[in-house]
Amino acid sequence: MSEYDAFVADLYEHKNDLKSFLLSEIQNLSLFHKIEGVNIKEQQNIRELLWLVLIKPDPNLALRYATYVEYCEVSKSVFDSIVMTTNRAFSNDEIFVANVDEKAIVRVLSAASHFFAEEGLQEFHFNQGMAGLAGMLLFLMPESQAFACFTTIYKRVPTYSLRNQAAIHAGTELVARIVQRFDATLYEKFKRDQVVWLFSFRLLMSFFNHTPPFMNSLPVLDFLFAVGEEYMPIVAAAQFVVAASSAKQHFDLMGVVSTPLTASSVIPIASNILQLVKEDEELHTLVLEHCTEMKTVSKLKPSFIML
Repeated sequence: MSEYDAFVADLYEHKNDLKSFLLSEIQNLSLFHKIEGVNIKEQQNIRELLWLVLIKPDPNLALRYATYVEYCEVSKSVFDSIVMTTNRAFSNDEIFVANVDEKAIVRVLSAASHFFAEEGLQEFHFNQGMAGLAGMLLFLMPESQAFACFTTIYKRVPTYSLRNQAAIHAGTELVARIVQRFDATLYEKFKRDQVVWLFSFRLLMSFFNHTPPFMNSLPVLDFLFAVGEEYMPIVAAAQFVVAASSAKQHFDLMGVVSTPLTASSVIPIASNILQLVKEDEELHTLVLEHCTEMKTVSKLKPSFIML
């Protein structure tokens, strides 16, 4: 039996408690080690199914994708605004480049832009980090499914698509507060250089596609999709703790951002931080609301202005 067949069997066996089963498998790294041990194609098949189960996109969105793509082919203004930045998404990663067509990223993002405009559901403005998330989805699944997942995710975190990026800045303030609560010594060590905010801004804006190499971004998102996209600051805080703990006295931001991180180090810390945050009712409420409520975003001004 292949690992994919075994994974399908596990899903069926635990169909009555599927979410808790998958979260447990991700948190204890069982799923990480199973996927890591197979070839890339089988990894893609397993993780495609996993993300579809966790994200639960509306199947009608995939069916409507062709309509939005047709519009995108004639909406050159939207197309041009996106194509300028898509080549930044893992452009130096051989596995990503070999498996993901940049034009497909453009089509998915253009279609998403038109979808939100047509539906009038929320303000949606493209930022360069979105190309990374679209690319990761396209690495695993067909364009129509990637579109359905992408739009489903941003419907859950509507403040993250605002033009002023206020929610992303609010997320960095949450990361700082979480790190301070989790490891006050580490927080104080790097507080003066403000790197906790700068480091986490890159992660939150890009949906963690600044977790090199590319294949290491995927299990980090396994965890995020299992607990919920609203917990992005918790995952960013865990990545900061892992990176900063190995840093010397002076935190080289660009160097640490490009330092390889592994799910085996990030996920256990993220799990511990998640439990800690849930025990703090005020902090937990801010985390839950910052990606949907602008009144909460307005309460979370970073302690400095990022240019």
